[in-house]
Amino acid sequence: MSCPLSLKTNLHRLARHLDCSVRTHVRTVRLCSDKRESQERSVSKKACSDSGKGRPLPRFWIYEAQGDRPRMEDTHVAQLSFHKDKHVFGVFDGHAGDCAAKLLSTEIVGILRDQIMQRSGPQDSALGASLTSSFLEAEKRALAQPWDDGSSAILAVIDGDRLFVANAGDCRAIICGEGEPMPMSTDHDPTVPEERKRIEANDEEIESYEINGRSINRIRELAMSRCIGDKSLKQYHDYDTDTWIPIDDCIIPDPEIKELLLTKQHKYLVIASDGLWATVTNEAVARRLDTLTEEEDPAEELQKLIDRREDNITIVVVDLRVHA
Repeated sequence: MSCPLSLKTNLHRLARHLDCSVRTHVRTVRLCSDKRESQERSVSKKACSDSGKGRPLPRFWIYEAQGDRPRMEDTHVAQLSFHKDKHVFGVFDGHAGDCAAKLLSTEIVGILRDQIMQRSGPQDSALGASLTSSFLEAEKRALAQPWDDGSSAILAVIDGDRLFVANAGDCRAIICGEGEPMPMSTDHDPTVPEERKRIEANDEEIESYEINGRSINRIRELAMSRCIGDKSLKQYHDYDTDTWIPIDDCIIPDPEIKELLLTKQHKYLVIASDGLWATVTNEAVARRLDTLTEEEDPAEELQKLIDRREDNITIVVVDLRVHA
């Protein structure tokens, strides 16, 4: 006889808790015994050719660092003219492994291109819908894999003078230029009102505590309420039928979409994993970019603002001034 769903869910959560405790111990041993220095690299990429409509391609810069983690689980994408005159940039911050982040960096652009080609209608609404369906398709692919990794995901698309940003998790995008920095995403902390409402509707508790002066809120041991992957946090394995069955919708892959008409006041788009945002404010990023010289690498300069390098770091900076 099959167990009731509630009992299976509780047993599943207990098994997950025990598994994570063991995995955390293993990671601690790896961290203490790993003598390698943190790996980092800064990549400056500049494009000056025409995109086909007389508009120059945007310059962009990327900085990556492993930080104090035993391995690098961040990935990114940066592809000019991935579909006609559209450019795409993204950052993916993996957890419990790098498989989900790698899947996103290798497959999300192709998924998005396919979704755009399948849609018709007003350009703006079609692109926003394509971004949403791309995240959901990436989720299906991640949950179909044998691994249990998960990842935050943020993807920005520049289409002429329009910017679209899709976000699920705790990576962040901001616009810097004249005036205060403009957030282009929401950090999906479980305590954000909209996220908390959904979580509490599913009778789930949020665990809150502090590490190194930083407030951490977790749902099922995950410090975010939206992500791609994390199969065992979203489903349980029914051994009677050998199938994975959804538990609830506490943790979801659905992205929030924001769009913006680019003007002369918008100079830089900054996309980064929380390895930057954990210790650096939006305002500090904007101030540093405002003082840049043409010879300086923006991504390289922003990483110098980081106080603690406990996490993996990925920073993508896009020059928006060609869209003015």
